[in-house]
Amino acid sequence: MKDVTLNPGIKDWTGDSNGCTIHEFLAQIDTYAKVSNWADDEKALIVNAKLQAIALQFLQGREQLISDAFPYAILREQLICEI
Repeated sequence: MKDVTLNPGIKDWTGDSNGCTIHEFLAQIDTYAKVSNWADDEKALIVNAKLQAIALQFLQGREQLISDAFPYAILREQLICEI
């Protein structure tokens, strides 16, 4: 079983320009993933759980990005390009 206990340490990301950038948010995900040995599907689930406000609205408008079969790398790329 994977260790996801560090998940609460990852701050929610709103997509607001006053907060951290998408690059900073994804760096958090990647760092925790490396430390905890998360698989790509686990990283994608955590990204989905941590998006709020504008960022969450972006994701909700793109159902394919939240499917279990969607690769983390593509989710990551879409977030960087679109938000």
